Amino acid sequence: MIVGTVALILLLFGSGDSGMYGRLIANYTEDPMKITITDESRRELALKSLSVLKNDIEEFNKQSTQDIEKFAGLVKNFESQPNDFDSLFTTVISNRQEQLDKIWNDRSDLLSHIQPDEWQTIISSAKAEAQKK
Repeated sequence: MIVGTVALILLLFGSGDSGMYGRLIANYTEDPMKITITDESRRELALKSLSVLKNDIEEFNKQSTQDIEKFAGLVKNFESQPNDFDSLFTTVISNRQEQLDKIWNDRSDLLSHIQPDEWQTIISSAKAEAQKK
């Protein structure tokens, strides 16, 4: 179950630039937001929220990479014990939950500045742009 949860989290947010949601949000939504959100004050608030979300996804990826390195170190260490792995996994799961809560709060804040029809247009545009690359 833990492995499945970790795999899903890495799939969505990635490690580095590989997560579907993280890559889509970080690389492809800013320009569609600038075009789609015509109300200037909402657009500026949405772009500010997007910046916070991008930073938190980047931090998530950075921390994921560090945790993978710690795990690899334990695997390579002949003297590592089961409690070393348990301790690492406990810490990782706790940290990931905090980070995911923050990311979902950031997403909610972002969406509070965007109308549902605008969001559909933004996501469709972002997906189309991502598929080109």
